[in-house]
Amino acid sequence: MGEGEFHALVGYSSELNGGNNASVELTGEAHVGVIPTALSPAIDYTFGITILPQKDGSVQVQLTGSHDKFPAYEIDIKDESGNFTPIYNQSPEDPIFGPRHLFPYPVGGKTNVSSELILP
Repeated sequence: MGEGEFHALVGYSSELNGGNNASVELTGEAHVGVIPTALSPAIDYTFGITILPQKDGSVQVQLTGSHDKFPAYEIDIKDESGNFTPIYNQSPEDPIFGPRHLFPYPVGGKTNVSSELILP
């Protein structure tokens, strides 16, 4: 059995607008080092999250982006009390052959994300 390294590049940027609104951009790309990149495509994603406080005290959360159809993805928001609220959860459509979705179309492809919800 061989050994390898897992290489990952993860980045984020954030911006606070007018002291109230917040925007966060999350990007990630990971390759398995023991297998050539052409045979082992990256697990990659890009998410944009915008948080907009509303006059009634609720918070509007907008999520946009895309990700590979494999592996699973989950995004939660933590409030000031330490409670987590899930805003996105996606499991692979096919857990057995899911890794084939890392390859480009027509075998794999991306899942596009666009959602908006109001948190009390």
